[in-house]
Amino acid sequence: MVEIKIDDIEQTLLLTEKYSNVPMDFADASLAVVAEKRKIKNVVSIDSDFYVYPTLSKGYLQNIFDIKSND
Repeated sequence: MVEIKIDDIEQTLLLTEKYSNVPMDFADASLAVVAEKRKIKNVVSIDSDFYVYPTLSKGYLQNIFDIKSND
């Protein structure tokens, strides 16, 4: 469980607008914002498109499910 603040919601909405041409929904954006805030680089999601969204630190989130599916 993670506390979501107003700034986090605003950042989530900005991301969904910025990446509206690719499949970033509110859940993807929320996960990206929380991961960035907590300096998490590996996430678990059924979505495989996290490689499209750069983090604020110019890195990318790695979806653990994608790692396993490529083995």
